[in-house]
Amino acid sequence: MKKNNFLLVLLVLSFFLNFQMVRSQEHASYVRLEYIKLPTNNWNGYWTEIQDKWKPLYKEMIAKGEMKAWKLFWVRFPAGTEIPYDIVNVSFHRDSVGLANHSLSKFFQTSKKGGGVSFNEMERPLLDMVNKVKVETYQIVEEAHGSFELDSLARTNQNYQIDFMDAAQENAEAYVNMEAEIFKPMHQVAMEDGRLKSWTLCKRLSQDSNAIIQRFIIFNQWSSWANWQSAGGLQDFQKVNPSLDQAGMNDIFSKIGRLRQMTKSEMWSIWDEL
Repeated sequence: MKKNNFLLVLLVLSFFLNFQMVRSQEHASYVRLEYIKLPTNNWNGYWTEIQDKWKPLYKEMIAKGEMKAWKLFWVRFPAGTEIPYDIVNVSFHRDSVGLANHSLSKFFQTSKKGGGVSFNEMERPLLDMVNKVKVETYQIVEEAHGSFELDSLARTNQNYQIDFMDAAQENAEAYVNMEAEIFKPMHQVAMEDGRLKSWTLCKRLSQDSNAIIQRFIIFNQWSSWANWQSAGGLQDFQKVNPSLDQAGMNDIFSKIGRLRQMTKSEMWSIWDEL
């Protein structure tokens, strides 16, 4: 009997490990952000270049498992504030290998048809139009996705609130835990009624490992402009913890305020995606 129980435990454990492996392969784990300035304001030229050359390449990489997803954002807000970039080119990857700067070039070189141009030749017209302000890589540490059936307007309203956070290295783990345990369930409430479409917390990897500050980004995908920043009130917290009062919510924000500093918040809209 004990032997059968032992075999059952091994079977369940094996199933769990295989499930976790498949799950990790299905979902993106890393994000690469390329911040771009368009100094010539040649938006039509940039769009044409992306559609004719780069989007087909991204699509092929996704089909062959070299990339999980791709989104092209244009920065809409804060209005009247000088932001050093107009566009953010974002790619999602299953593993850190896909984040290497040379991976796109390598894929292009190995998959191009005979007689095709080199990667440098293909890239040159794009580089003549843009300034690459910076490139950052992040690891996804927590995420949540809604299942609410959105109406046609909400499905086409692709607005993201991007929150930039800094935490002291000694507070980084506690900050992530607080986001996962308290704020993720609260945001899930907004997903269930259709205000929020997804929520993703990312930890920056492309920084000095000895840096005093750990950078984070939170992607909040709202279902409409009207719903922007509609989550986070006492009623949302009480749907997770009915006994919580205003003083308790104030204490939550006071505690997380000591763990991290929100350096800025921007609104990005999807220009194109795969």
